[in-house]
Order: sequence, then C-alpha cells, then structure tokens
Amino acid sequence: MRFKSSSCIFAHCEKDKTAEYKLNLIDKSEENLRLAQKHISDDAYLNSIASRIYYSVFQRLKYYLIANNFDYTNFLRSRGYDKKEREYSHGTIPVAFRMCYFKQAKGNIPITELQKMDRFFNLYQARIDADYNEQSNFTKRRAENLCIDAESLLELLNRI
Repeated sequence: MRFKSSSCIFAHCEKDKTAEYKLNLIDKSEENLRLAQKHISDDAYLNSIASRIYYSVFQRLKYYLIANNFDYTNFLRSRGYDKKEREYSHGTIPVAFRMCYFKQAKGNIPITELQKMDRFFNLYQARIDADYNEQSNFTKRRAENLCIDAESLLELLNRI
C-alpha cells in the first residue's frame, strides 16, 4: 500500500528537511506494516508485531498533521494540556488528527468512516500490553485482527 502525498513532499527532499522527514514517516509506516504482515504469517514475534502495527498508524497520523501544518503547540495550549505534554504524544495525536481534519473542512470522508479512528485506541492498548505487560499473550489471531484494523485505518488516511 503506497500512501497518497502531495508532490511537494517528494520534489525537494534534498533541500527541505521537513519534506524529507514527512517522506520518512510514510516509509516507516509502510515498513512497520510490511514487517508485521510478514511475521504474522510466520506466527512469530507477536508482541513486537503489535507494537509495529500500532506505529504504522501512529506515524501516518503524525505525517498527516505535519503535512497539513497543524499547530500542535497551539492545540495543546488550547485544549488545556499540561505544559509537560509533548507534541505528537500517543494520547493526544488522535484528538489532534480529528481537530486538524475538521479544521481543513475537506468533508470527503463521512463521519461514520471517521469513527473508525476509534480503533486507534485498541492498537495503542495492544502496544502497551505487548511492550509493558509481563503476562501479555498475543495470539496469531489477535495480531491478525490488529493488522486488519491498522490496514483499515491506513486506507482511510490514504483517502484523505
């Protein structure tokens, strides 16, 4: 799956570090998803797969916000987040995405489709379980379901 992007992001990567960074986020997102898909079929590294699946979507969300020049600092301040809260933190990025999307007022995705973004929290919780829970027990089926959710979210983000 190759993500949609504006031509300016690819045109001047050697001159514009921001453009290069955005391009790298797309590449990282794709790489994480491919890695997860490969190892799910091997039924191996399932905890690591959960983390890679989550990051495939997280990196794509971050790309969207950067590409749309979203003012994250202002967003954090206006929403009353603690001054210690970092830009693009895991807990704030889905809220920032929604705000950015509606601010852009593109309207090309129905609200019912955007509700799929709620699956991001499932991916996040799975990553937390996989990375920090000593008793995490990821099955191949659970990893496959996470991958399906990620693919659905990435497809949605690609249409925006």
